[in-house]
Amino acid sequence: TDDITAASPVFRPLTDANLNLHARSLALDGATDPPTVYYGTNGDDPCGVFWSSDDGATAWNFESMPGASINRIMVHAGSGSDHFVLAAAGGGPGVPYYGLHQFDVPTSTWSLVTLGDPNFDNKTVNDLAYDADNDVYYAAIGNYGVYRLKWNSPGWTGQLISGSGSGFYVNGATSVNRVQLSRWNVGV
Repeated sequence: TDDITAASPVFRPLTDANLNLHARSLALDGATDPPTVYYGTNGDDPCGVFWSSDDGATAWNFESMPGASINRIMVHAGSGSDHFVLAAAGGGPGVPYYGLHQFDVPTSTWSLVTLGDPNFDNKTVNDLAYDADNDVYYAAIGNYGVYRLKWNSPGWTGQLISGSGSGFYVNGATSVNRVQLSRWNVGV
């Protein structure tokens, strides 16, 4: 719809012509003009991320990630190389496209985020959260734990913050599937 505040908004389909309508995640980049819409798919191939910079009016771009489930999409609306989109991808055994994928908005290129850590690189990313106060991301990596990630243009640093001795450990847990942040102000 062009006016969500109208008494009777008129909605129009945006993605009916796309090959996969199993939308699992959605994000809007309001830093572009017009805003860019991203949606990640789940289910039947083709799987991946669709995006449109014209409200889906004429065409959708597509980044293929066969067999992957795009669990979360987040936009980091900085300037230059600090303007990017993250897609958290999961999948079963043999799926080559799971992991954390980064789309560089200025150059329109995708890359896989790696840390040189075998417990993070190319692993299922179940969820992603952003702490704007500290400019860090948290990623839930299936069967491994929670990583704190920091973008230091042109690359990432990160560390596992969960596990035995961390204070963020559940005895016997075999998978971390959901990360949510809340803010706690002591003395307020």
